[in-house]
Amino acid sequence: MNQYIVTWEMDVEAKTPEQAAQEAWRTMRKPNSAANVFNVVDEEGNSKKVDLQELLESS
Repeated sequence: MNQYIVTWEMDVEAKTPEQAAQEAWRTMRKPNSAANVFNVVDEEGNSKKVDLQELLESS
């Protein structure tokens, strides 16, 4: 099995880091959220942008 680092990011305005994380979490969990693009880095440091919506639409 391969190891990957998977990240997702967005800009958030908040008073504290905790509030920013909570807002990002709410955004990711919303039905029909557009939070579906991830950066995936493999063990060799190769990075790939993965758009899950694009994958679903092409299947």
